[in-house]
Amino acid sequence: MDALPHKPQPRLFHAILVMVLLLCLAIGTLSVWRTLVQNETHRQQELLQQEVEGLARQMETRFDYQTDAIQRMARRWSDYRRHPPAWQRDADALLEDFDNIQAIEWLDASHCIRWIRPLQGNEPAVEFQYPDDHPNLPYLQIARESGQPVLSNQFELVQGGAGLAYQIPLYRDAGGNPQFDGYLIAIFRAEALLHSLLAELPTAHLSLTLEDRRGTLFQRLRADTHYSLPPAQARVHLGDSDNFTLYSYPNAATLHNSPIPTITLIGGLLASALLCHALWLALLATRRLEALQLTNRTLQSEIARRQQVEQVLQSSQSRLQLVLDMTDYSYDALFILNLDPFEIVYMNRTCWASLGYSAEQLRNLLGICPDDVVPGAQDWLETLREQSRKGESAIYQRHARTRTGKLVPLEISVRPMKRLGIDYLVCVGRNNHQQLEATAQLERLTQIDGLTGLFNRRSFDAALAAEWRRLQRQQLPLGMLMVDVDHFKLYNDTYGHLAGDDALRSVSRALQQHVGREGDRVCRYGGEEFAILLPGADIAQCRKVADLIHAEVRQMKIPHVVEPERRLSISIGIACALPGCEHPPESLVQAADQALYEAKKAGRNRSACAELVS
Repeated sequence: MDALPHKPQPRLFHAILVMVLLLCLAIGTLSVWRTLVQNETHRQQELLQQEVEGLARQMETRFDYQTDAIQRMARRWSDYRRHPPAWQRDADALLEDFDNIQAIEWLDASHCIRWIRPLQGNEPAVEFQYPDDHPNLPYLQIARESGQPVLSNQFELVQGGAGLAYQIPLYRDAGGNPQFDGYLIAIFRAEALLHSLLAELPTAHLSLTLEDRRGTLFQRLRADTHYSLPPAQARVHLGDSDNFTLYSYPNAATLHNSPIPTITLIGGLLASALLCHALWLALLATRRLEALQLTNRTLQSEIARRQQVEQVLQSSQSRLQLVLDMTDYSYDALFILNLDPFEIVYMNRTCWASLGYSAEQLRNLLGICPDDVVPGAQDWLETLREQSRKGESAIYQRHARTRTGKLVPLEISVRPMKRLGIDYLVCVGRNNHQQLEATAQLERLTQIDGLTGLFNRRSFDAALAAEWRRLQRQQLPLGMLMVDVDHFKLYNDTYGHLAGDDALRSVSRALQQHVGREGDRVCRYGGEEFAILLPGADIAQCRKVADLIHAEVRQMKIPHVVEPERRLSISIGIACALPGCEHPPESLVQAADQALYEAKKAGRNRSACAELVS
């Protein structure tokens, strides 16, 4: 009996099946890779768009700062018309403050340039008459009709080159009615203006182009710019004009090649090849089923181990979340900084809630302009970097600005911490408003005399030194009155110390009645002696004040049996000095004290003047 023929194994069918599966997996992997690349490019373009919009807002803020200064000049036009040198002085000061301004001009109502600063470099514009086809005439008409400043598009300067004109309509008082008097024009060289607006801003990694309706104003392109991708763009409102658009094409600096799509592609292709190879081996070698079952048991063991690890991790995350939730209800603000690069790693709820922001709003504001939240933040960050390098802890007194603009004092404790090779700063801030107020109140109390309410001797010494330095710079005189109550010890012995205290308070009020100019200060020098500082007063003015004080004390008619007139009286020593380096401030006190001695020696109830101290 013949043996039955063996059925051929379908190896060709299995090979075709495996190849089709491999092709499908490869196509799917390529599709996933392409999607990842597109998503990564889209995300980086969105980041570039956000950066360009933030850059546009900063440019607007810087330009508004300049236009505010120009508008302040325009509001003083009536004064300038009466006094042209004042216009020249203020225009030169403005040009010194903003070196990107080509010229400051007065264009009269007939469109002729009458005044221009600076003259050097702008000679072609002197007495220049705008022709009828000048591109700025429509903007001048808009400014005159609206009464508001207008920024023009770019145009060709008489001096050469592209420029922009910021035009403000001017009015002067004519019999109580405002009369149109031309325009105050600030001429900017377009390239210099854009360089100044972008100065100190982090733009070196960007390819930038600024255009208006007439064409390109500014362009700075990197060699690695990708023109095939759409640019990020943002409207730039300069001087209430929305004719400007800022473009930034992606480049190698903004499009970071993430390895994830490539890894996904290689890994997917390798995984597909391995899967198909495993399937091929499984179809050809069923004897390896036992080995596969062993591998499966090993895999199940690994899954169980990983599940256990996940449970431990979840438990740790729960405890961490509990700690974070507790910090959110802390009275103090807690935040952790990474300074290189600058990053807010963590901040609790108190940080943003106490300032009136949401967490996302505060993070965005700190990322764009930290000085708006913490004045002087850039300089403080440099100090923190130095502290981090030294590994020292420190306490700082700073202010934070709330969303409503109110400044809140904060005492911030900063401690360095290093984890996984990265340096962090752990910061705890506390509102110490009440403590600062208490300290200031205590400081005020140390400068006030408790009996009379006048400044005390300590405050007098500080004020004398400060006024001496100030008037020395201004070359103005400093007057001083030294006042003493006559026979006050006998007054106390006769009427008692309570009556003596009342008398001192009455004299204090009399002294304050005739000392009211800014900088004047009345102090209780000691016992029944008082000192009065009169900044800017010469000897005649000092004598006039002394006479008024004598009259005021006489009108009070405080009884005193020892005095010849049976009334309480005072003696005054007058001194006046022109502060200089050759004499200390104490020389003025000595002169006033010597004059007081002369007044007492002459019979009291009078004033005496000392020799002028110079």
